[in-house]
This record gives sequence, structure tokens and C-alpha cells, in this order.
Amino acid sequence: MERRGGGQALTGRLMGERAIVLGGGIAGLCAAHVLSRFFGEVTLVERDRYPDGPVWRRGVPHGGHAHNLFQSGLAALERLYPGIERELVAQGMRRVRMPEDVLLLTPGGWMPRFRGRHVMLAGSRALLDWVVRTRLEQAGRVRIREAAEATGLCAEDGRTTGVLVRERNAENDSWGEPAQMPADLVVDATGRHSRAPKWLERLGCGAPEETVIDSRTVYATCVFERPELHDGGWESVLIQATGDSPQAGILIPLENGRWLVSLALVGGRPAPADVEEFRAAAATLRSPVISDAVKGAEPLTPVSSYGVTENRRRRFDTMPRLPRRFVPLGDSAGYLNPSYSQGVSVAVRTALALETALSEERSIDEAVTSLRRKAAEIFEPAWKMSVGSDLRWLGPMKLPLRNRLLAWYMQRLLEVAARDRRTALALLDALHMTGPGSALFRPLVAFAVLRGGRGDDLVPPERR
Repeated sequence: MERRGGGQALTGRLMGERAIVLGGGIAGLCAAHVLSRFFGEVTLVERDRYPDGPVWRRGVPHGGHAHNLFQSGLAALERLYPGIERELVAQGMRRVRMPEDVLLLTPGGWMPRFRGRHVMLAGSRALLDWVVRTRLEQAGRVRIREAAEATGLCAEDGRTTGVLVRERNAENDSWGEPAQMPADLVVDATGRHSRAPKWLERLGCGAPEETVIDSRTVYATCVFERPELHDGGWESVLIQATGDSPQAGILIPLENGRWLVSLALVGGRPAPADVEEFRAAAATLRSPVISDAVKGAEPLTPVSSYGVTENRRRRFDTMPRLPRRFVPLGDSAGYLNPSYSQGVSVAVRTALALETALSEERSIDEAVTSLRRKAAEIFEPAWKMSVGSDLRWLGPMKLPLRNRLLAWYMQRLLEVAARDRRTALALLDALHMTGPGSALFRPLVAFAVLRGGRGDDLVPPERR
């Protein structure tokens, strides 16, 4: 099945005749939008059939859990689609100022709520995907092939020449025979279950080196109706886990007057099976704020769980025989524990880097080389933050010295952020990816971390 709007005007310089994007999540949608400015024909291949509205779909299994668009990702999305922030807010997403609008309980205590420089957009992943896809379809420059999937990569003389694609029969849900689709550039945005490593092995290129850090976190999520009389003076709540209390909780606003509440249980602990168990688990968090907020709230969904939460990095960028003109993007190249909500922002920023590379370089090959380098730079600080936070759950005897030091530093930094504003701002810079990758290791921040100390406020702070 294909979707395509009218109009095929090219708005950038022509770099090639055909480009193919595999995967129609946020990374794929944004990449296809960028490529439509530089290629005569762009096809997006998506295994799912898209829903006719902002609802959950099978191809984004974690889509019902908490997603936030942090400031750097929001800025990148706005550059790709001017005016989209205004549109998302009009559709019901909420602008949440951090730390002013957020109750954030770190391992060291509550972070002070002062007027800062960070804003995130909170709402459902389904709405975000829907608005971005609608924008892409309205532009009419990308052909979308739904119910189709790639089964292999085609290459010749070290250069990517296309992909093998098969289609699903709508009548009996069976798959047809693969057929070759030629392309001058192939982008793999199929996500964390990408089969690109297998494809590359079949081509004799070997597989990328992988690093996996798994804290065995399991998510449980339930959506509640926001009580009409609620006036807690906050928009969102985040309660981080500690060694003594290895469960975290987050409450974020959704469109249509709803709250999404997710509990993260570390170490492979079973997720609550129903709303009653969910409320009981929420009551064991370090603070009763979330539990009290939803005590009288009506649940609007069953409890859903998700357990694929490891950090996994695939080093395509260091492969000596990676075919030219093949680009793994988003979670296909590396993904993060969704506890830290950075994956969407990383994907959008990488798509913007793709636009920059195609604009500045003279050829597709040069643009791909530039993008691989820039994509690694974008991913690196998010990887360090996510891994540094998760390493503390693996136990010191299992880790090399470098990782033990990183885990110790991140734990200490989270504690110090409760009492030191400079450290709190550095932490938010890293979370929103608005500063340099070394923001957490600036001399004054490192000095505060080494000096140590905790916040001792037991009552959630007011705005200051």
C-alpha cells in the first residue's frame, strides 16, 4: 500500500536520483523529509500499516510509555518542520519548564525548582508521530510503502545499490517474494531490532562491534484521567531510584487532560499486572507524591509493561568494510535505556545532521562520511549519561575500573545536584543535550561532585 500527496518540487540541490528509508518511526520520517530535498525520488518502507490517527501502533511497541522531547530535539524538529512546536502544543502537548515545573527527586534529595533555561515537550508518542507523519504526507515529496519490509541489502564493488523488499498480503497476512529496489542511498531506521548486522555479514562485510549495558529495567505504565481539582503547582514528577529503593517513577502530562505514569523496576523485578498492583507499587516509591496524585484518579488504560531497556551501541562507524552509501540512523545504530527519554531527541538531531551533511558536502559519499562522524558525536554524550547511570546497578565486581569510576561519578553528581545549582544546570544540560558533551565534567562541577554532599529537604520544593 502506498501513500503520496501531490507535488514533487525539489527544494535542495540534487545529490542523487533515488533514496530509500527503511522504517517509519520518528528517525525514518525525519530522514525521509530531509532526503526529499536532495533526491529526485524518496521511498519510505514501513512494515506496519499506519493508523488513521494518533494511536499506538505495533511497530512502536514502547510507544505507550513515557516519551519526552527535550530542548535540543525540539529545536532540531522545529528547524526541520518550521512551526511544528506550535502545532504540537495546539494538539495538546505541554511545554514543561525544567526544573521550574518539575518535582525531581534525585538520590540526594529534591532538586530546587528555580527558573532555568530548559524546556521539554511532554505528550504521547502517538501524537508526536502522527503530527510529524502528517507533515511529511502533506509535503507530497515522499512515497510511503506500508506493509512492506526489507529483507536484505544489495551492494556491488563496496557500494550500496539498493535493498530487497517484500510486501504483506492484506487478505491473508502472508509475505510475498522479495524484489530489488535500486537506490543511490539507503538509510536504515528500522530501530533496535534492525537486521542490518545480519545483512552485512551475508555480504561478507562482517558485523559491527556491539557494546551492551543492561540494568534489566522493566517498565509498567498506566494512563489516568487528571483530577479536575488537582493544583499541585507542578506539571511533572520524576522520582529517581537509589540502591535502597531500586524503583523509579515518572508522571507526565498527556493531551486531553490525562496523566501518564510509568514505574521503572530495576534488576528484573516483575511488573505489576493490574491497576491495583500498580497503585501498590507506586506507593513504594521514595516519595508519596505520585501515589497521592493518582490515588483518586480514574485509570483510562490497563497496565502495560515493556522490558527491552538495555543500552546497545553498534559501531558501524568503525567498520572497515561498511558499504558506501548505507547509513544506519536512530536506534538502528544505537539505543539507550528509555528511562532517560533521550532517544527521540538523538534521532531528530541526527536527521538534522543529515541535512547539514548533504548541504555542505560535494557528493553522497562525502556526506555519508561526514554524517557518520557527526552522528557518533551526537550519540556519545547521551550514551555516557545513560550508561553511567545504569552501571551502578551492575555491581562493582563486574566492571572495569573506568566504568566503576564513571558509575561512582554519576551517582555522586545526582546527589550533589540536589543542593548545588551549577551541578543541577549541568545535569539538565546533559539531559537536554544543549551543552557540550563534557558539561558534566566541567572543573567547577567536578569540584562540587568530589566535595560531595546531599540535599536534606524531605518536602517537595516550591517554585523559586
